[in-house]
Amino acid sequence: MINEDLSSQLKSLKQQFDHVIKINSNLEETFAKHNSTVKELISVRAERDDFEERLKMSLQTNDDLVYKLQSLNNINNESKTNEMIRNFTDVKKRLREKEVLISEIVQAASSYFSTFFESIDDVVNLLRGNENPNESFHQAASSFGGAASRKSAATNNTVQRMLDPQVTELRKQISTLKKHNDEFNDQLAEMSMTSQDKPTKTVGQLSDDPFDIPGSPRSLIPNSPRSHKSRTINFNDDLDDPNSQISSLREEREKMLTLIDRQNDLTTNLESKLRKANIELEDLKEKNRNMSREVRKSSSYSDNYDSGVPESVFMSPEFPSDLEKMVSGISKNPSLHLSTKIRQIISVIHNYYRSRNEHIEKDLKEAKAKNSKVDSLIALLHTLFPSTTINYNALLEDEIAKNAFKETVNRLKAKLEEYKNEKEKLEMQTEKILINIDSKSIHDAIGEISNLKSEQNEYKKLQMHVAIQEEAFERKISELKAERSNLEKENSNLKSQLANQKEKAKNIQNECDKEILENKEKCQREINRIKDSNIEEINKIKSFTEEKMKNFEDLQRQKMKQFEEQNLNKIEILKAKHLKDLDAKDLEYEGKTNQINELKQELEVLKGANALQTSELEQCKTIIKKLKGRKDKRDKELELLKKQYTDDEKEYKERMKAQKDSTQTRIDQLTQLRAKEAKEHSHLICELKAQLDNVTRENTELSKKNTNMSVIIQKLETKINAFSADRERERRDFDSKLKAQSAAAHTELEGKINEIKVKSDEARHKLYQNIIKQLQPLAGTGDKFDESNFDSFLCCIRRRIENILSRETRIRSLMSLNQYESIEDAIIKTIKGSKKIKMRREF
Repeated sequence: MINEDLSSQLKSLKQQFDHVIKINSNLEETFAKHNSTVKELISVRAERDDFEERLKMSLQTNDDLVYKLQSLNNINNESKTNEMIRNFTDVKKRLREKEVLISEIVQAASSYFSTFFESIDDVVNLLRGNENPNESFHQAASSFGGAASRKSAATNNTVQRMLDPQVTELRKQISTLKKHNDEFNDQLAEMSMTSQDKPTKTVGQLSDDPFDIPGSPRSLIPNSPRSHKSRTINFNDDLDDPNSQISSLREEREKMLTLIDRQNDLTTNLESKLRKANIELEDLKEKNRNMSREVRKSSSYSDNYDSGVPESVFMSPEFPSDLEKMVSGISKNPSLHLSTKIRQIISVIHNYYRSRNEHIEKDLKEAKAKNSKVDSLIALLHTLFPSTTINYNALLEDEIAKNAFKETVNRLKAKLEEYKNEKEKLEMQTEKILINIDSKSIHDAIGEISNLKSEQNEYKKLQMHVAIQEEAFERKISELKAERSNLEKENSNLKSQLANQKEKAKNIQNECDKEILENKEKCQREINRIKDSNIEEINKIKSFTEEKMKNFEDLQRQKMKQFEEQNLNKIEILKAKHLKDLDAKDLEYEGKTNQINELKQELEVLKGANALQTSELEQCKTIIKKLKGRKDKRDKELELLKKQYTDDEKEYKERMKAQKDSTQTRIDQLTQLRAKEAKEHSHLICELKAQLDNVTRENTELSKKNTNMSVIIQKLETKINAFSADRERERRDFDSKLKAQSAAAHTELEGKINEIKVKSDEARHKLYQNIIKQLQPLAGTGDKFDESNFDSFLCCIRRRIENILSRETRIRSLMSLNQYESIEDAIIKTIKGSKKIKMRREF
């Protein structure tokens, strides 16, 4: 009995051992599958990391393109500032040229007035600061003759010419500024429309800041001084042709947009690959779940055996010490069943290796992250400091590469310090320039530069006018010099001849007086003759006009007579037409009476025809009676034919019954065949239904995926719409700022124009007042003179000067003096001579 029990226990133990061996083999297979799945997961994760890196690279390229666009905009702004600086330097040069021209004008004035002027203030004070205007003006009149009147007229014209072009040029500048502002707004609108048409980022909304790019090359950032300087050097030459620059910028923008589209396509492809990888991961997870279910089933099968198993079965030399302790503790626990022991041991092994795999995966991820960071840093160093001497891949190990990298960094630091110093110098220069100009900001400097340009243009026009006047004065001076030389020659000849012709002079003077009287008489005769001729011409014109009026009245009378004759002819013509119409109506009446007679004749003819028709009707009635007899005969024949038809119909029905029976048998055979075919078709339909169910399932899955994708697309669209809305807000803010700046500039210009007008009016009023103060004693009248009666004031001065000059000429002629001999000396001589004569007479 004991042997039998032992043998039975041995059999049971063998069975349990075999079962445990199977379980062990299954566990090994599961572990192998698990390892393969882990490897596949690692490969899939590596592919996912590669895809993520590619996505990051594409996003970086997108962001780099955005940076490039911003850099181009910054370069445009820098180019505008450079243009402003150039205009500033040009204005400086022009101011220097103006100073040179002012010095030349001072020299010309000093040579013209034969006095030395240190500055323009001295020239201006010539009119304002003279204490004795009568003496100065008499001296100027005695030295230059009629130059004072010319100068007063010239000053008036110059003042008017100075003021008018200033106002016109300022208006032109305002119009040009408005046009430039409108063109700039149009360009901004076009740029915003083009930026809205093509999206810049599709998947790149990972970071909140669109310009925060990890690992982006900072050499492309336009804020570095090195890039500033190089760009200013490259773009200063292109500023001369703005149309070519705009076209090049548009071409670059189109290229960038094409690159962005390509990168968007790449991102979509990468997203599709990521989706496939996620699907494969889900499939692998499902496989792992199925394997775990099978293991659970096999473990449940082994729970029926409660017999003991040796502890050496659960131990393995490959296990580490920690795992051996845990497994031995579970296997030595007598309170646990075999199935629970196996479950706990498997769970412990699974958790142990899972935690170990997780630690390994974490270490791998950290190593990959470090490697990726190192690679990105090396790529950034390659982009920032491209050089063949430095081995960036060996920076962590090679000291030579480290030293070379340190040297490059130190050089760059020195260059940065130099650029900072240059920047500070430029800022100091700009501040000095603004202080010299007395402006608070660059916009004010721009307005002052525009004002200086306008003043410079006005000054050029004045300079041209002064140059023209100087040329005219020089011509007149040359002519006067030539006349003076000729007169001097003649004077020398006359002086030589005066000694011989003193006696003849009196005779010549008498002859001259006679000739003058004769000429006066001739002039009066001619004037009288001209008056007589004018009177004769006026009489001729009067007679000619009277003749024309008479002719015109005769023509009107003739026209009235012709009109009356024409009306008489028309009346006669109308009477003749009326008579003709009456004759025509009489003829129509006669024709209608003839027609009535003809109709009566036709009625008589129709009556005869009616009688003939009645006779024909009677003949027709007789014919109808004959036809009725024939109809009765035909009815009898039809009854016979009906009897024959009924007999034939009975025979036809019998034949049709026989044919129906034969066709019914054939139909039964065909229905059996069709039933077999229907069964086959129903089987095929069931298969098709199953296929349709599978297709519908796939369709539902695809629809779910499609909904998920649509949700993702909607999210992306919302992000894109938010980005575009932000851009539109920025553009609107920028447009509003530009409009406000343009309106402020417009108002400032209008205020400056009004100030210039007021100043010009005040200067003109002061000029007129100074001229009137300086020249009013010459007028010799007590009247008050203003701008309104300035012309009359000049006329009074001119008359006074002409009177003075005429008196001087009379005195010279009476005293027989030349132009160069003084009247005062001659009067003194005459007084002394008269005194001597009186003294002699007294003695």
